Amino acid sequence: MARMINLYSITLQRTNTVRWDISPDALPASLFAIFLCHLYLPSVPTVLQRFSGNVQYVFLRNVSLYANASLPAAFQSLVMLEVSNASLDRMPLLLAPQMTNVNFQNNVIVDLPTNIPAVGLLNLVNNSIAHVPASIVDLVGPYQTLHLEGNPITSLPIELDVTWLFTGRLVIRHTPLCDRLWARPDAIGLAPLERAIFEARDTICRPQCNVGCYDSLIGNTNCNIECMTPSCNWDDGDCDRFVF
Repeated sequence: MARMINLYSITLQRTNTVRWDISPDALPASLFAIFLCHLYLPSVPTVLQRFSGNVQYVFLRNVSLYANASLPAAFQSLVMLEVSNASLDRMPLLLAPQMTNVNFQNNVIVDLPTNIPAVGLLNLVNNSIAHVPASIVDLVGPYQTLHLEGNPITSLPIELDVTWLFTGRLVIRHTPLCDRLWARPDAIGLAPLERAIFEARDTICRPQCNVGCYDSLIGNTNCNIECMTPSCNWDDGDCDRFVF
């Protein structure tokens, strides 16, 4: 592969690959993005244990990592990283300052990271996060977005300003908190924050455009069948390269 000096990205999708035991030095220096999608991988393959070229984006989509879910330290040098459907039960690495987009959706992560330096979008949809700490107000900056849809969140810290939810800095749709507020006939007896959320349910707790299709899945370059509906704008073109 090293002879392919103009190769920008490589994709392995729905193959029988379980190992990729070549040296990272065998990849062309021009390689910028690596996509491994819908693979039954026991662990992160050897070729991704370090980066010797210009790799900045790694997307491990719907990979199991069933034998070893640890991520190599080299991933901290990336700008964009996705590890989804990999049974991660904790944040696998510290988020580095240059990271702009990090996606750990569809795992079983329990706790939020303790630092979110400059990540523009952190996607933790469909994990096992039940507690949002008060420190969240110091973690997420004004130009950052934290997606927590589909997590078992029942309440939010009273210190949180409801404008976070209005502006999309924190997204909590399809959580027990939203479900509880949707089920109420009125806001009598609610604390101020929950009253404000109740009054803005149509925005803050807006239902999905289709079952299983979260906003973070639309237009994410990955064809999500659950978003291939008119109400979801046909996944914003992510599936155009396929014939259905």
